Amino acid sequence: MTRKQAVCKALELLGTMARTRELEEVMDKLGEIRAELPITRWSVETIHDTLAQFAAEHGRNPTVTDLKHGGLPPHPVIKLRFGMTAKEFLRTYYPPQPRTALPYGNKTKAEWTADFLRQYNKKKPPTGRQYDLERDLGSPSWQTVAKYNGVRGWRGLIAQFGLVSYRPARKGDGAVFNVTHTIRVDGMLITDDEWFEYLALGEALEAAGK
Repeated sequence: MTRKQAVCKALELLGTMARTRELEEVMDKLGEIRAELPITRWSVETIHDTLAQFAAEHGRNPTVTDLKHGGLPPHPVIKLRFGMTAKEFLRTYYPPQPRTALPYGNKTKAEWTADFLRQYNKKKPPTGRQYDLERDLGSPSWQTVAKYNGVRGWRGLIAQFGLVSYRPARKGDGAVFNVTHTIRVDGMLITDDEWFEYLALGEALEAAGK
């Protein structure tokens, strides 16, 4: 916990207490201290405290460029207090966190998912292989989109978003694709045609039993 966080927490806890004149004065003084932090008198402790506060507020460690902005210890102060350059100091005490960039990092997972849905509904691919053959240049494969969304398999990806499932037309259909749907039954993914065939089979077996 940094000093600023400690002061904020103290104010939060004091705010739950019954108000008295003395308590009001204490809270006013703590408020002034909070407003003044980080303190411009750079001690070793204050430097670390200020940089830790920066990391907590920004979700990352500070960079050399950040130290050029107001409110953070400047380069000469780092050199004076620690005997090393600001770059060496940050590399030692506040190294940059490794980034886990996605292979297609120019868009977010949500953007690539939306892009997949747009292409799927436009191209109507019957299989994942067909989708990959027809997908837009520079867009990820369906396997990558499935991985982004934590699902496995082409059918799993289609079922995840409740998409219409397509299949190549049979002879005499007179259409490029026949439309069917993928549904989940007892944890398995089957097409509605398979479901109707199953029902028909059940009816036939029931009739034969009679």
